[in-house]
Amino acid sequence: AKSEDTVGKNAAHQDAERWIQIGAAVMFLTVVFGAFGAHGLKLEGRMREIHDTAVFYHAIHGLGILLAAGLGASRSCLFFLLGIALFSG
Repeated sequence: AKSEDTVGKNAAHQDAERWIQIGAAVMFLTVVFGAFGAHGLKLEGRMREIHDTAVFYHAIHGLGILLAAGLGASRSCLFFLLGIALFSG
């Protein structure tokens, strides 16, 4: 029988792995959105600046998710994901 400590560590490892996968997906979407904005949309002036800023914030939050997941701070990952929803659209 597994001890409670072993079960807790396994659950924490699975949680971190899930957040790393989410962080990787967020970073993939950063590349997709950036490429779409650079090549697919015909944005100029202020609209281009807004798009570039949103993609930048998306990337920073994605890196934050990966870093927080590596440190085992799952709650922080959730806040980074919320930041993407609020600030990157």
